[in-house]
Amino acid sequence: MAHGPCFAERISWIVASLSALLLAGSAPAETLATRSFSLANDPSAVVLHLSEQFEELASPGPTLTLYADGRLVVEYPPVMKRAGTYERRLAASELNATLASLLDKGLGEFDARVARARKEQAARARMRARAVDPSAPGLPVYESDATTTRIELKLAAYAVDPAAARPLDRTIVWSGLRTDGRDFPEVPELVALADAVALLRQMMNSPELAKVR
Repeated sequence: MAHGPCFAERISWIVASLSALLLAGSAPAETLATRSFSLANDPSAVVLHLSEQFEELASPGPTLTLYADGRLVVEYPPVMKRAGTYERRLAASELNATLASLLDKGLGEFDARVARARKEQAARARMRARAVDPSAPGLPVYESDATTTRIELKLAAYAVDPAAARPLDRTIVWSGLRTDGRDFPEVPELVALADAVALLRQMMNSPELAKVR
């Protein structure tokens, strides 16, 4: 299997970072697996695309697109205050660090069906506990969150076990992620996904972004 020219550098960076976590002894076990990845040789290849659709907007919501050469493009629709297209370029180290962080949050393995099943299990468990003990935490108070989040992640190769690396093309769609990630701490996949999207939203608001149109 062919790897991009920076594959060895990326692997070394990830291994070094995870080794530091092991020495510090402060990271949970699930974040300590060595996740190897490589990007497409084509610098214009899309590595990650985030889009959010708000129910109250007739037009598409904001988007973030990250390319293999580190170019970051953020677009806000005309109906939003920050309407326009913004860009910046991430250095190789920042690009690697961003992807490593997102992968450590489980984007490469996220399964929406499993997450939904665990969310339903958590809700049923709360209801049973509440029936026995009225003071036990119940279901979250309903709060409208009509945002649909869509993430597309494409890597030339990805694996927790480097010997089993293969191309990754994953699409994640979730409605109401902000509230679900907050209200269901029993579902670690949702908490991690919400954290990953929060990181991407921070990138969308970076002061280093320059408006290009």
